[in-house]
Amino acid sequence: MRAKIILPNFIAVLLLGLTGFFYLNNDLRQHEIQRLKADLLRQPAILNAVEGFRSTTLLENVRLSAQSAIMRQAFAPPEIDKKEDETDEHYEKLVGVAWFEACVQAIKSYEQSWSETGQKKPEFIFLTDRNGVVVARNITPNACPAGKNVAEAVPVVRRALDGFATYDVWSAAGSPFDPKNADPRYCQLINTGLLEMAAAPIWFDEELKGTLVVGLEISNGTTQRKANMLGYDFAVVKDFDVHTLSFKTDTARQSVDSWIDKPEITSIIENSIESQLPSDVFEMQVEGESYLAIAAPQYKTEPEDATVNIVMASMTEATTHLGSLYVLLIIMGIALLGVFAAGIILANHFLAPVVAIEDGLLKVINGAYNYRFDVKSAEVGGLSYRINQLIGVLTGE
Repeated sequence: MRAKIILPNFIAVLLLGLTGFFYLNNDLRQHEIQRLKADLLRQPAILNAVEGFRSTTLLENVRLSAQSAIMRQAFAPPEIDKKEDETDEHYEKLVGVAWFEACVQAIKSYEQSWSETGQKKPEFIFLTDRNGVVVARNITPNACPAGKNVAEAVPVVRRALDGFATYDVWSAAGSPFDPKNADPRYCQLINTGLLEMAAAPIWFDEELKGTLVVGLEISNGTTQRKANMLGYDFAVVKDFDVHTLSFKTDTARQSVDSWIDKPEITSIIENSIESQLPSDVFEMQVEGESYLAIAAPQYKTEPEDATVNIVMASMTEATTHLGSLYVLLIIMGIALLGVFAAGIILANHFLAPVVAIEDGLLKVINGAYNYRFDVKSAEVGGLSYRINQLIGVLTGE
């Protein structure tokens, strides 16, 4: 009897609480995911604006430096008089040494200007002549590939030799600088991976004399700064391999690499590269955690150096605040305890008089005809009175 009183209320509260919890949890979670998707769709435009500003700043810096007095002077006609008894060969050697020293000094001066700004030093700085042959560089200035033509391998150099200051994201992979190619015409001037490169022509007396070329490596530090700016994790993918990553663990790199190898993700990245447009938002797993992600082409990347940025947002972090919904379960638990306690109290309140009447009837049945019921209850007190009357009629009292 008690179960019949308690159980329906207990089940009703349980079902109502669970239904409310799961409905709110699912509705708010879906709302948060939709908000996250909408925010991710805005990230490529933000990233493009940031990288555009960064590239413009770098390019303007290189362009102005290429027209500075010290750079132009490095390509000025040599102020060395040839002695009467001096051979042409010796004189040309002296001119070459003087030119080389002037170029090295120009590079050192430019490198010093970077140090004064507190910015990360370029991975390399070098000067070429009007044919694209390297004449000096900041790292081991007189080492290979000084004397090597790099215009064929480096697009920004080619365009600078046409008279245009140019920015590009470039990789040595697949070029003559790639160690795998083992091209004897080149050596390891540029083998640091993915680079932001800017090149500008150097003019003297309205004649193009050479180019200034600067390369900045796209490193994990660069990626981490972009991730901090965006508020999301960030990866740079080149040739379907992770080049840099904002995650700090090797297992995260392996996880992203393995996910990128999946045909459906590879297809998404390929379509983004071909269309030069951001992809739709897609799901991926990083170290067992669910992420929403979007792929977008790297700003100003040549087709042969196709690179994509992948912005990743953790769905776990985005829905962490929904944990407060579990307070509903706690409240439901308290309500269930209340229903149980109230059910016991109510059951006892209603059942005690009924049990007393049942016990009294048993006594009458067993011959105690003088027994009279004295049950004081608003609910069944009247019933006990009528039973007393019935006994009186039957016994003639």
